[in-house]
Formats: sequence, structure tokens, C-alpha cells
Amino acid sequence: AGLVQAKWSDQILDEVFHSLRRDRPDLDPAKLERTRILMNRAVRDCLVRGYEPLIDAVKLPDPDDRHVLAAALRARAQLIVTANLRDFPEHQLTPWDIEAKAPDDFVCDQVGLSAGVVYCRRRGQRIGTMRTAARGGTAARDVARMVAASPLGSGATRRIGRSSQI
Repeated sequence: AGLVQAKWSDQILDEVFHSLRRDRPDLDPAKLERTRILMNRAVRDCLVRGYEPLIDAVKLPDPDDRHVLAAALRARAQLIVTANLRDFPEHQLTPWDIEAKAPDDFVCDQVGLSAGVVYCRRRGQRIGTMRTAARGGTAARDVARMVAASPLGSGATRRIGRSSQI
């Protein structure tokens, strides 16, 4: 049993890849489509289906984000990982027992919970980070320092496991 079970819906992926095509026109559309296919193949049981009837039951500042919360509810997720925290306020998630967390904070929490299962290498390689270049931040360096100071700091490679998050 691991710490993380990634979940998403086709609608969430539609938004992600639409943003990528808009913000990064240099990326080959065929490669983006292949990435999407490979993501769905690589993560077992990742696609959330049957959440659509829940969309009208939830309220968020941006009504266009309700499908994300509805998918999280359907997946029985405890956490929504998003850089868009403004549109997922705590007071609207608490009744559903769901929390929203920034990607950098999520990665740091995983190290804090169990450094032995976080995918990393101590030297010569950047920690894989979930933050976007536009967002910036130093969480990847913080994670690298925490891991280097932990028993995992030998340079061994580990992988992230499972828990419900979307």
C-alpha cells in the first residue's frame, strides 16, 4: 500500500491539455495526445467516471471548476492538488471532507509523511516537481534538502505510492 492514488477525469485532462496547447504552441499536438494516452495507461484506475450528476450539487467561486470537486467526491478523494487554490476555498470544501493543496506543498508533505517512498535522487538530478515554471518557488530544493538529510539521502531511488488525491 502506498501513499497516493492519482485520479482525474477526461474533462480535467481536456482542460490541462487545452491549456498546454494554448500556453505552449511549440509543443507537438501529436506528442501531447500521446502523453495523455500514456498517462491513462500508466496510472491504474485513474479515470473518474459518473461524477456528472454531482456537478450541480457543489458550489465554488468559479462554476467552471465544479466538475473537479464533483470528480473528487465521486473518487472519494481526500485532497485536490491544484495551483488554483483561490477557486477551491476551504469553507466550500470542508463540508465534503476534502482539502485543496498547492502542488509544491503536496510534494513536501509526502516527504514529511514518508521520505522513503518519494521518488528522488540526491546528486546530479533535480527532484521532479509538480510546479509550473510560471508559479516558481523553491519547494523542489526544499524537498531535495529534506531527503538529503533523511536516511534516504544515500541516493537510492524510490517511487510515490498511493492515496486518494485528484
